[in-house]
Amino acid sequence: MTFLIITLMCVLASTKVTIQSSFSRGKSSSGAQKHLFNAILFGTIGLMFSFSLFGGGIHPYTFVFGAVVGALSVLFQFSYLKAFSTGRVTLTVILNNFSMLIPMVYSIIFLNEGFGYIKIIATLLAAVSFFLVVKKDKNEKDIDGKVKIKWLIYTMLLFLSGGICSAVQKAYAVKMEEIQVFEFVAIAYFCAMLLSLVLFGFERIEHRDEKVGASGKMVLFAVLVGLSLGLFQCVNTYAPSIIEGTVLYPAYNSGVSVLIAIIGAVLFKERLTVKQYIGSAVGILAVVLLCL
Repeated sequence: MTFLIITLMCVLASTKVTIQSSFSRGKSSSGAQKHLFNAILFGTIGLMFSFSLFGGGIHPYTFVFGAVVGALSVLFQFSYLKAFSTGRVTLTVILNNFSMLIPMVYSIIFLNEGFGYIKIIATLLAAVSFFLVVKKDKNEKDIDGKVKIKWLIYTMLLFLSGGICSAVQKAYAVKMEEIQVFEFVAIAYFCAMLLSLVLFGFERIEHRDEKVGASGKMVLFAVLVGLSLGLFQCVNTYAPSIIEGTVLYPAYNSGVSVLIAIIGAVLFKERLTVKQYIGSAVGILAVVLLCL
């Protein structure tokens, strides 16, 4: 059961990333356009599970934790779009996957989940992998310094928002005797939609001369991303209630890293440097050891 849940999470997450990167890659759309894209995306997820909000009996924890996840999701998705448009898809996803360390640390410190010598070594290997992947090769010319810095900033925002979001979902799963999966996801993404619309409004006021609109292509991609992300978040909200965080997050991130590396090479024709290949391999070894 554990293997099936983690495999499903990996497939859904990789599908979402592939669709989203296909739309945003290489685009220079404004901040307002990105907030509008995210609002449609979040609204799609909210509508998918809106039926759960009319049954009554929503637990206060569901509303509070859901709203926090919604706010973090706005930062996460906006940073994802910006990172994809300023750097490589493969490296963005691989580095973002190291955000697993945040919910892992939470699980170890606050939930007393086991963390022996093997996992300590694996965590150190993950850090080595991170620096190998980030380090710019002297022969790499396809990303200039300015873009690289922007990409790193957005990737760090991804790391923090994604990691904290997973920790909050883990905390919710632990606190609830019976988690309200559909209600949680609906509340989270309706809140995210409203916040994205507010940010969109501020951007429009500040940049009134910019032409912003929702093209048919943008709506289609936003809906497709929303469908895959909505299904993923249902599984991701339920999984921490039955799988330990020190197993779930490393295994999931390892699987996504492998799938995205394959997708990046096949669909986007991306080629990593030797150091980055070594870093990726070390990272995969680290997360495998973390599962032991």
